[in-house]
Amino acid sequence: MRIGMFANTYVPIINGVVRSIMLYRQGLMDRSHFVGVFAPGERNYEDKDPFIFRYPSVPLPTQFKFSFPVVAAPYITWMLPRLKLDIIHAHHPVIVGVEAARFSEELDIPLVFTFHTMYHEYTHYFLGMDNEMVK
Repeated sequence: MRIGMFANTYVPIINGVVRSIMLYRQGLMDRSHFVGVFAPGERNYEDKDPFIFRYPSVPLPTQFKFSFPVVAAPYITWMLPRLKLDIIHAHHPVIVGVEAARFSEELDIPLVFTFHTMYHEYTHYFLGMDNEMVK
């Protein structure tokens, strides 16, 4: 099977989502599946794996060390149909996840989604709202 995993963060950032993606990916590749990852690039980091496809990105001025992907990426739009994916797996519901859903529809490829995060638990970092207000 040929799988495209879409995420808003990936190595060199290490967090629970990234660890899950790495484990899913390795397990699938150990079973002879192709797994490409589509994620934002990180400043001063170069992938050794040719099947990590990076979106251009802008570093975020937050306490978290990750970048905001710029999804208007002609290279990804050009590359994706050429990979002949069988399925798209989105790991976030927004930004790159929306892009995954768009590609799924345009290319008529099934889309699956893994919900890793309780987002309402993190809104105070970005929006200044408490968790109860967001729920």
